[in-house]
Amino acid sequence: MAGKTNVAEFPFFPAFNQSLQSTFLSTNPNQRTPMNVLFFPDFGEGTLYLEEYNSDFTLKWMDVRKGERVAQKKVAGGKLVNLKTPGENEWVGVVFNH
Repeated sequence: MAGKTNVAEFPFFPAFNQSLQSTFLSTNPNQRTPMNVLFFPDFGEGTLYLEEYNSDFTLKWMDVRKGERVAQKKVAGGKLVNLKTPGENEWVGVVFNH
């Protein structure tokens, strides 16, 4: 499918942002439509740096154990964005630009 990004193509690495210590992050900031994929091996929260992007993003959460998308909301770029998992256990968050 043209124009679609396969999340499986993103390499994951430990996030070095201290507030995301136990989180794994994959990102493609050099793309025309930036995307960040975060894996929280246990519930938690942290800050994602979107300061250099002055546009709106969508945040989608997926409950890994259930395989279900459970939440979606808009987040504004141009600032630090606080992310908090919507529940316990493992979560994947995808933050992408429109």
